[in-house]
Amino acid sequence: MKISSDYAKVFHTLQNRLKRDFPKTKDTNLDSLPTNCIEMLLLGILATNELYDRAREALKVIQTNMVDFNELRVTPVAEISELIDRHIRESQRAAKDIIVALNWIFNRFDTLDLSELKEKNKSEISKLFEEIPTCPDHARAALLLFCFEIAEMPLDDLMLKYLINTQTLPAEVDLPTAKSFIERQLKAAEFSTFYWQLRKASEANMDKPKKR
Repeated sequence: MKISSDYAKVFHTLQNRLKRDFPKTKDTNLDSLPTNCIEMLLLGILATNELYDRAREALKVIQTNMVDFNELRVTPVAEISELIDRHIRESQRAAKDIIVALNWIFNRFDTLDLSELKEKNKSEISKLFEEIPTCPDHARAALLLFCFEIAEMPLDDLMLKYLINTQTLPAEVDLPTAKSFIERQLKAAEFSTFYWQLRKASEANMDKPKKR
């Protein structure tokens, strides 16, 4: 579907409101982000449709129980799911996505160290990570935005639900269409700030998971 241009004004009204409601969100969250690209990808997978703080806790659990990413890559999905189940509601999905993504990266680059890719131009990096099998697009876009500084908007169902509930976007919109619309409304320098502000607002309005 195509989103009417009338929604552009509504979107920028929301953007301005989020700036007022969450003025320091960007700096606070950027300080807590992983500097390692693989960690960023894992955090993006864990945070998809989940509270960001719970995703960070799940990542800590994984890192505490694994020697390195190569061990994680060959660990059974059920074992990873059990490790993170206390923090992540969709633990089975997240565990599978992590294993598939790590093996896809290893098979493609023959390493799990992506630091050398930062020397490539951004268009080339975008093509390399145009799609990661089974990986949520939210996680893929977060990897590109926060690790390689490529202007892609990470968006998940939690954030889309907030945009629809606030009537910022039409009820029938899907994730790819919403993502494309948002990217057209933002300047490259605004992506990171808007992501964190939207995430904070979405989490504040979600049904909180019960503690296990």
